[in-house]
Amino acid sequence: MKHWIFSFLQTRRGLAAVLAVIFSVHFATAQTSLQQRNPTAQVPSKSQPAPAARNNAASNVTKMRTFAAMPEVVAEINGSKITKQELANEALRMYGRDYLERTMIGRVLVMQECRRLGIEITQQEIDLEIEAFAKRFKMSVEKWLELMKTERGLDYSQYAADMKQYIALKKIAGQSVNVSHDEINRKLDSLYGPGVQVRQIVFFDKAKAEAALQELRTNPTRENFISTVKKKSEDDVSAATGGLIAPFRRYSLPDNPQLENYILNNLKQDNMSGVITMFENYYVIFFYERDIPAQNVNREALEQQTFFIVQEQKIREETARIFSKLMQTSKVTNFFAQPNNAAVPGQYPEIIATVNGESIYTKTLAEMCVVRQGDDILQSMIVKRVIEQECQKRNISVSNEEIMNELTSVAKKILPLTSNNQPDVNGLVAMQCREQGIEPAIYYSNVVWPMLALKKMASPKVQVTDEDMLKAYEATYGARVKVLAIFLDNEHNALSVWSDARRKQGETKLFEDAQKVFSELAFEHSVEPATKANGGAIDPISRYCGMPNIEEAAFALKTGELSEVIPFDTVNGKRYIILFCLGRTEPAIISAQDPTIKDLLHENIFDKKLAIEVEQTLNYLMASSSIDNYLTGKSQNKANSVSSSPVTATAPTNSTIR
Repeated sequence: MKHWIFSFLQTRRGLAAVLAVIFSVHFATAQTSLQQRNPTAQVPSKSQPAPAARNNAASNVTKMRTFAAMPEVVAEINGSKITKQELANEALRMYGRDYLERTMIGRVLVMQECRRLGIEITQQEIDLEIEAFAKRFKMSVEKWLELMKTERGLDYSQYAADMKQYIALKKIAGQSVNVSHDEINRKLDSLYGPGVQVRQIVFFDKAKAEAALQELRTNPTRENFISTVKKKSEDDVSAATGGLIAPFRRYSLPDNPQLENYILNNLKQDNMSGVITMFENYYVIFFYERDIPAQNVNREALEQQTFFIVQEQKIREETARIFSKLMQTSKVTNFFAQPNNAAVPGQYPEIIATVNGESIYTKTLAEMCVVRQGDDILQSMIVKRVIEQECQKRNISVSNEEIMNELTSVAKKILPLTSNNQPDVNGLVAMQCREQGIEPAIYYSNVVWPMLALKKMASPKVQVTDEDMLKAYEATYGARVKVLAIFLDNEHNALSVWSDARRKQGETKLFEDAQKVFSELAFEHSVEPATKANGGAIDPISRYCGMPNIEEAAFALKTGELSEVIPFDTVNGKRYIILFCLGRTEPAIISAQDPTIKDLLHENIFDKKLAIEVEQTLNYLMASSSIDNYLTGKSQNKANSVSSSPVTATAPTNSTIR
């Protein structure tokens, strides 16, 4: 479970290790964006000549940012100022350890090795490399750098610094990496060949995994596995899809061929694996779902692009080996990791680390964190300042005891009890921090405290009505419609797929054949990854599910019927869904007047309505504040006259749960 407020308070761009930053920034991002723009675009082979260098690769791109050029006051909220130094302190607290250990120490090591070997990297080489990557993905340098800024938050100076290290590591590695035809074919098999679709349940404790396995073996059905995943898996991402993950294909696990062979060749007959240690403190149980046929692609047309993928992977492996050796043979002292420097502003020494005697200064680290993450950190500080100001007006405070009570309540709901039969608060905090990539101190101050403060403001407005109770009972215990679904992202495709489904199902006589036809269409056309991989399977649709048009269409269907094309709204715009009815579930035989049931329903309704009220309260507070953000140049006054990205100020109301 992830607190929703964290995404509002802190939109965190990924912090990668040195090599991951270098490679993922200019390769993974570009590959995704390239496929979105032109799925058939080809990457030139390595033998093509390098493009001519530009005098200014950063021309017409977002202006470079430096810490020195930032104003001394970076924001004002209802007259309260946030200074550049306060921003630097918060940046150091939130990202200092990460950037120091994952970026700065490695950067110093690589540059020291370059000096030892007499290797120099010129600005012309950096611009040549940037332009070469842009050309490989059929973009101008300007568009490429805009992509880096949009996707990774890197302006030219930041990206050029990462690219300099990339070039340095390649030079240290020596000659170019050779790629064989067999390696290209293996990579194509790993991307497009036949495979096995599996589900997984993940634990971070082996004893929990073994206990879950014993329970699963008493009822080794697909339905029970999915139910157990949703209740017990400690990996929230795959748990949300019932454990469904990307298919395993040949050569997709080069570091673990034994596991790959077992999954591809033996899991089908075993149905469910034992507890498998994937890596330290990560224990997985796999469940066989179905075979996946090879994708119908033009392998010859994809060879050049695949060559580039394999080449980058081999360069990454070689440079990782070199980097690991540098770390092992160097003397690194990290003062950030010492207990008395535990993320408290003002308690850091002037020198935060040394690498073979070369100093890394705290001021330099803080400035780097601000330059790279300043916009997001400042937005988080602005939101928190607005909440603090409102708490002061209303004389609201949040104690440490209240924070622990909140965490205890959440831990009871989503985690098993500890061996002492107590709520696993430590496990909850560890899970949240791991999922959000933050330290516990940041979690308490930037996630839990704001949430509790907003709850105190919002809770007096929340009421649970008799109508709410009746709807919640029907939604929870009433009959549901079992369906398969195809999700589409535009009306033209939706109408085309619907026509195809109607035609093919008209040619079938048996329900099982019609179901198979629809499932195949879902696998071929659905844009929602989980349903695509699972042949259109989704959870049964209940009454009052929150999407009335989909609910109405589903409950109007008879077994074997195809719905119309149903439009619905998402945060990414309008989407379309087509349903195929598999029948109805049986309603639960349980009384709505059962005191235990009533208490559970009341608590669930209150929590949902409170979450809505909290969001409305926060939106109202933000829209009702005078905010000047001098880093982004955006301002708004209390009358809600916003210079850009206006927010509508709507007073919070007691919304009805549906």
